[in-house]
Amino acid sequence: MSMICILREVDELKLKKFTLEPEEVIHYIESTDPNELDLHKEWHSLHYLLTGTAWDGDEPYCYLVKGGEEIGDDLGYGPARVLKPNQVKSFCDALSKVSAEDLKKRYKPEQMEEEEIYAFNSGEGLKSISDSFNKLRKYVKEINDKNQGLMIYLT
Repeated sequence: MSMICILREVDELKLKKFTLEPEEVIHYIESTDPNELDLHKEWHSLHYLLTGTAWDGDEPYCYLVKGGEEIGDDLGYGPARVLKPNQVKSFCDALSKVSAEDLKKRYKPEQMEEEEIYAFNSGEGLKSISDSFNKLRKYVKEINDKNQGLMIYLT
């Protein structure tokens, strides 16, 4: 069984509903939502390349594993977290400043192995991580352009 990271668009109405009725988070997660991004196992490598740490880092670069507001029940790897539109904008702006060259400079396989970056030994390489980063950047930009919120969860 894999630990994967999912990002889902959340509109203002859903954000308010989740605040009032946190149990609705699980219904939303279980619903079919075509506008989501599955980072599969590469979420942790992306987090590491963005923050230089396994589990910490400065906002907004750390948003794949921390930050935002925890909401709802534990999904097995913690509760879902939601980013409000202003946080999505900060994340989008930060991601737009990271280049392919930046990722290449930060890619340190030996350190990543020492830090026990999840699924790092599953064979993914810099190209695969870069492809996932490009998908992440594009997805967050789409959400930002619509001035929406974002739900992030590990499952």
